[in-house]
Amino acid sequence: MKSVATSSEGRLPVKFNALGQPIGKASISLSSFLGPLVREVVPVTLPDWRKITLGMKEVLWRSIQARYIVDKEWKKNYIFQSMGDLWRASKSRLVAKVKKAPNEHERLKLKPDNIKTVIEWRAFIKEKTSLEFQAKSDKFKEIRNKRLPHTCSRKGYARLIDDMEGGSFLFLFIYCSVDILLIAYTVLVLCVKSSGFMNYLYCSVDSFPNAGRR
Repeated sequence: MKSVATSSEGRLPVKFNALGQPIGKASISLSSFLGPLVREVVPVTLPDWRKITLGMKEVLWRSIQARYIVDKEWKKNYIFQSMGDLWRASKSRLVAKVKKAPNEHERLKLKPDNIKTVIEWRAFIKEKTSLEFQAKSDKFKEIRNKRLPHTCSRKGYARLIDDMEGGSFLFLFIYCSVDILLIAYTVLVLCVKSSGFMNYLYCSVDSFPNAGRR
């Protein structure tokens, strides 16, 4: 990590709130730093984040410690959990690009630099374009689509709450209002699509004494 392992501003202390979530200006910088770091160190050919090697963990942690002050073990655990989420999201985006590539030549051009051989990359492509993987992917996608959105802007709840405590109530209200409306709309759509809900609605209307009369 020659390009990102050191900082001209010195090591930045990362502040955490009572819930164990990073907040403050240094947390924004850390969040932007973790994505490129984990993509460079951990190859997408790793089958599972939980199988990350001790060597990779050491490189990741040394790179973080070179730029940030994180002094507790539980904070380290939180950061590694965040890197796991970022790595899985990045891998999913790359797999999507592989599937959309029109031919083998274009797929080969997508090979990340940290994958050592073309043979290894071809094996990854073969796995991710198989019918078996597609079936699993469709199943997980269906599960994700049923979940309601739970974030409050890209800043995240932890930093938004920190802003609120600093006096930025209007800022918090504007960002959260958009997500609240989105959640309400999603719930409404799910209810309307539910046949059970519609049957309940019809029965409720028919139950009124003067329903349908004028």
